[in-house]
Amino acid sequence: AEPDRALAGATWQVESLYLSGDAVSSVPAGATASLTFEEDGTLLVDGGCNRGRGTWVVEGDTLQIGPVAMTRKFCDGAPGELEAHVVQVLSAESLTYSIDAATLTIMADEVGLGLRQP
Repeated sequence: AEPDRALAGATWQVESLYLSGDAVSSVPAGATASLTFEEDGTLLVDGGCNRGRGTWVVEGDTLQIGPVAMTRKFCDGAPGELEAHVVQVLSAESLTYSIDAATLTIMADEVGLGLRQP
């Protein structure tokens, strides 16, 4: 069995989008996004079109994301769709997270992100 990866210190690639409840979608074709949780509490966001930075802290299985400042380039099509979902999740007041081997799931109620360390 593969051990659970640490949240901090690596880049997590967005692989799936939790849309509502059990509905899961793949990342739109031609789009990529990632989150990097740095050891010092800095969160680096590549939303698919724009990049940003915020803060993060863990309390139990709760993940608190501070305000994320993003660049403001216009994003159309698949990258824009992906980025809108990433920003929606990261903007939620309360997030839960779990790590299973190299897979990270971040949920904001019924919407969320499925990420993987390469």
